Amino acid sequence: MLIRQMKDADVDFAFGLASEEGWASETREVFEGFIEYDRGGCFVAEENSERIGICVAVRYPRSGFIGELIVKMEARGKGYGKTLFRHAVAYLRSKGVVKIALDAVDAAAPIYEKEGFRKICRSLRFVGRIDGRENRLVRKAQPGDIDDIIAIDGKLFGDDRSFFVRRRMALFPDLCFVLDNEGIRGYAMGRPGVGLFSVGPFVCQGGDVDPLVLVEGLAMETGGGDMRFCALETCERAVNLFRTGKIFEERNPCWRMACGPYEELRTGVDLLATGSGAKG
Repeated sequence: MLIRQMKDADVDFAFGLASEEGWASETREVFEGFIEYDRGGCFVAEENSERIGICVAVRYPRSGFIGELIVKMEARGKGYGKTLFRHAVAYLRSKGVVKIALDAVDAAAPIYEKEGFRKICRSLRFVGRIDGRENRLVRKAQPGDIDDIIAIDGKLFGDDRSFFVRRRMALFPDLCFVLDNEGIRGYAMGRPGVGLFSVGPFVCQGGDVDPLVLVEGLAMETGGGDMRFCALETCERAVNLFRTGKIFEERNPCWRMACGPYEELRTGVDLLATGSGAKG
């Protein structure tokens, strides 16, 4: 098996694999973003010159994430996935990354445990619709807000993912809203998926404002379509928000798994939706 860097021409292949898996949040734009950020961490596996799988390793200054590990159905059971995964881990470690995380479905968790990863907590998925509504504290994000958003995000996430935050706002400015209460106190950043809108990062600082006012602002732009959120079960505020009432349906939880001193990388209590399992 040959493992090589992902090319621009591989984006449709990667998107096709994700679509076959039913990953509605993973679009062509997502894979284009990975390549733009760090082509060196985007991998395609080939056997006899035929593409059979993909994997992406995202490295931040203090941590890394592995995601988008997919092998074509007809090529599974031959060890290709394990080889791809080990290649991605080796890449991150070659760049000095010692804290590596991923999201795993239940069936895959034992495989990653054999590779030295451990379960940290549940990584939850919620999908629902909410009516759009204006609020005097909520408005569309403006270019001048981006530095404040990045500063808050870095503090709550525990690392610098400013590339993806800036890119989200540049590509989908109409789907980015801020909570402005004498300064930026929160934000919700959305992007279109396949049949839904993926929301994250989603932040609301302090307990004096209902975080859903941000989602209601975003809903004015989505036309009431389904929204998808990823939240870690260790964030009690997020879990309470999404499980309260009958607005959101909980679907297909994963395990947040990690190797290295991952506990030092805390996710702030006000980070209500993380963004994605592939890049945190």
